[in-house]
Amino acid sequence: RFTAVNQQWLDTFGYSRGEVIGKWFGDFLSPINREVFNQNFPIFKAQGYKHAEFEVLHKNGNPLFIAFEGKIGYDLDGKFKQTHCILKDITKQKAAENSLRLSEEKYRKITENISDIIWTTDMNLKTTYVSPSIEYVLGESVQDHLKQSLEEKITPDCLIRVHELFSEELEKEKNNKSDKNRTRVIELEHYHADGSIVWLAMNISFLRDEFGNVIGLQGVSRDITELKHARDNLRYISEHDDLTGLYNRRYFEKEIKRLDVENQLPLSIIVVDINGLKLINDSFGRTEGDKTIKQTANILSSSLREGDVLARTGGDEFCILLSKTNIQTAREHLRTIEIACEQYNLKTPNKSFHINLSFGAATKETATVTFQHTYKEAEDYMRQRKLLVGKSSRSAVISSIKATMLEKSFETQEHEDRLSALTKKIGSIMNLSQIEINSLELLSKLHDIGKVAIAERILKKPGKLNEDEWIEMRKHPEIGYRIAMSSSETAPIAEYILCHHERWDGSGYPRKLRGTEIPLLSRILAIADAYDAMTENRVYNETRTPEEAFEEIKKCAGTQFDPEIAEIFVQMMKTKE
Repeated sequence: RFTAVNQQWLDTFGYSRGEVIGKWFGDFLSPINREVFNQNFPIFKAQGYKHAEFEVLHKNGNPLFIAFEGKIGYDLDGKFKQTHCILKDITKQKAAENSLRLSEEKYRKITENISDIIWTTDMNLKTTYVSPSIEYVLGESVQDHLKQSLEEKITPDCLIRVHELFSEELEKEKNNKSDKNRTRVIELEHYHADGSIVWLAMNISFLRDEFGNVIGLQGVSRDITELKHARDNLRYISEHDDLTGLYNRRYFEKEIKRLDVENQLPLSIIVVDINGLKLINDSFGRTEGDKTIKQTANILSSSLREGDVLARTGGDEFCILLSKTNIQTAREHLRTIEIACEQYNLKTPNKSFHINLSFGAATKETATVTFQHTYKEAEDYMRQRKLLVGKSSRSAVISSIKATMLEKSFETQEHEDRLSALTKKIGSIMNLSQIEINSLELLSKLHDIGKVAIAERILKKPGKLNEDEWIEMRKHPEIGYRIAMSSSETAPIAEYILCHHERWDGSGYPRKLRGTEIPLLSRILAIADAYDAMTENRVYNETRTPEEAFEEIKKCAGTQFDPEIAEIFVQMMKTKE
């Protein structure tokens, strides 16, 4: 049963988190796939890994084709604990496959009504007859085609293949090993009269005289250019990641099988993971996250040698296979990638969009070691590196995000400093602990960090926001919560950030909490923030005197603000005056 799913899972299948957690995986499968899943799950548990494709039902009832990558998680005793699954929506790929089938059917119907090219040659492979349909298919007259040599008609590679096939068949004929009615099918690139390439599928057999002696070739050629392109396109889709254009996990696993042989040893693998990708997605949206993924792909691609295989094997993970490469050379390759990242970051002023990667490398030296063991060794090393650099990396990104937020909005460092002073003073009067007062100071600086994901035109709009703009603006506490949760230093105040726009009467957002359901520190910040907004110059609000602000706070006590804290605040400020 589900214990956790990410937001992408929920967005893909249309469910809320509450509708998924605790449910059985099979509840979301079509009936046929549910039965197959039940049958295969024991095999999955035994093998520890499973790749499969099946249908999952969207909440609206529509089936989605899904690529399933699953791993079994074990406890310290090696017993089954849980499954870890990655699902990828491949509905478009399946649609492409169906489109290809429809295209092939359409092609067959069309070609049934179009004459194919019928031809004969002599023993020197010079054309002796060609049907008039040559003009439709290749754009040239019968006379012109008969004058041309084979070298002028097909590409050099195809010319070699034709001669090899002809020699092979003649040898079989000589040794009486060939069926007299044998037909060979070959696909060739043929030159069109306009210089373009036409793919022809040729059914070829020997042309014989009345005594059965071979006097040349005869055949029927059909234009398969569109079909060939459709096949190539489908093959590309099935082997490549649609975002980066790199090879995907399916192709990468095929390459492992190809290269995991003794004559390719030592075989090295480099595992690469993007640090902080989730933080970028939460802060700036998936578009910026996708840009980071694509830029990482560009950096990795630029470092490849001939024969290296680079693939995107997960959302934020890449792998490079390096055949005939020892561990020292693999580590030198890592350094090349690190230098490329450093050079890119130097050219990127906004540190929020710097490329920060964690690496792991390992090498299979002998055939007695399984490549799965080598792969796991590289992954383990990468995870260790990620733990070591992750904390400082996330902190740096959050600081950069805050700087970006200040640049694109009317918020200022001075506003944060005033809030910090006010909230700490209130906390002191209320006898809060030093930890809580420190949290108030950090909350004052980061409460609006979620605004980094809000459009600048909304943040800097001089007039009132319309309904659509308000809907967008109200997202910033949740975005700020996710950003804060990404770092251990800011996670303790994440809940306060989420709730700093809740109101005492329950009319706030995002969760419409009421009264003391709202965290105390959020209630303190709300009053200090409102006071500062009223008494400081803001383009969207008329500046009020402190006395006017006090009256407004007292007026809103019990509706917008905690009445006790409102009274403490007003009394504190009047005493200060």
